[in-house]
Amino acid sequence: MPEIREEVSTLLEKKMKGKAGNPSQHNFGIFLKIPIKNHMNLYFVANNRHHVFHAAVALWSIVSCDDSSTRYNVFLKTELEEKTWRDFFLPIPRVSVYGVPFNVPYEQSVLLKKMKDLDGNDSRKYFYHKFDLSWTESVSHLLTDDRLLLLDTDLYARKPLQALYETPLIDHECMAMVIDTGIWKYPEWVLNHNRSLGIDHPCFYNTGVALIHISSFVKHQIWEKSLETYSFPTMPPQHDQDILNRLIFNNATRDIKRPCCKTMPSVYNMSTKWFPFMNLEKDDIALVHAYGDTKLPHSSCDWANKEYERLTETYRNMEISSPK
Repeated sequence: MPEIREEVSTLLEKKMKGKAGNPSQHNFGIFLKIPIKNHMNLYFVANNRHHVFHAAVALWSIVSCDDSSTRYNVFLKTELEEKTWRDFFLPIPRVSVYGVPFNVPYEQSVLLKKMKDLDGNDSRKYFYHKFDLSWTESVSHLLTDDRLLLLDTDLYARKPLQALYETPLIDHECMAMVIDTGIWKYPEWVLNHNRSLGIDHPCFYNTGVALIHISSFVKHQIWEKSLETYSFPTMPPQHDQDILNRLIFNNATRDIKRPCCKTMPSVYNMSTKWFPFMNLEKDDIALVHAYGDTKLPHSSCDWANKEYERLTETYRNMEISSPK
């Protein structure tokens, strides 16, 4: 599809280390010739080729829903080399993709080594991944504004995201969707730890779709402070989500700058396993999350799986390499 490839501008990073300065860039396309009116900063984390493919499909669905001239700056945090993920994004117009290294600062690395997930696996890299925003200082000249939309790779868009992205945010403010906590089965030690901190909700905000105020999070080291403040006997079951909620709802610690979280409309984060979405009308849903989760008793929305299968099959036929 050469006519599509000519519209794609993919600028790729090879040697970014989370420090100030201009990273090396490699231009594999040309910019659109039409005037650019709008921009959006998107952020995905992908630790393997399957996740990269899912991120590409999610991005493609987002762009396909938008009939404006919006340009998307996409920051892909991954340990994979550029050559293993670049081709996945080539069929998508109006997109610039930047590789972000998957490095964890030494101080956090030492801290995270003390924690394991509930299965005993070492997952400290992915525990830290979403809110480690130190890399944004290296690419400040690439950011179109002071906000970043964090997206899980297991989602796809059915409606434009411009209204969500343009939601006003003040200093140290973020936005995420509130879920019904009754669906989660937490270990007793998690509940006890929450109670000791004055937290009534073991899980409240879901970070699968989150809008954040970049400079404030970086300036106040909000994520780093949360790791330093709270101790856990093991890896929290919901990883980054649990840490963010502890930071927001902790009434016992007042000596750190805490984020204020606004409630995101549920149509931007729909999952078949969350109670609030059972009454949502299909046509109102803008973003589908966790499309592959059809475990009982929430398997009644298999249209999401079928819809996603059609999207992935179509995208695989757009002259890209399938994940192995």
